Amino acid sequence: MNNTHFQAVLDEITDDLETQAGIILTPTQLRELQQTNQLCFDPAELTAYNIAGLKVYLQATPVQKRVWDCYQRLSDNSLIVTILTTARFVTIQAS
Repeated sequence: MNNTHFQAVLDEITDDLETQAGIILTPTQLRELQQTNQLCFDPAELTAYNIAGLKVYLQATPVQKRVWDCYQRLSDNSLIVTILTTARFVTIQAS
């Protein structure tokens, strides 16, 4: 994935998290996402509203139209947002 497309994917994730769940990423979280292609949220960082917003968005948006997904780690209930490997094939349109 070239740098321009990768930045567009990061921008899409940042916008989705803010719009759908009210989550505003810190510079440290953005750096983690850039470096590891995933971002881990401790359960204490999220409210039921955040989680519900993520769930509604992910269920309503086909995976072919998304650049990210979210998983729950069973060992500590943390949520992990990850860039989908198919993101390189998704066309990102300006809103």
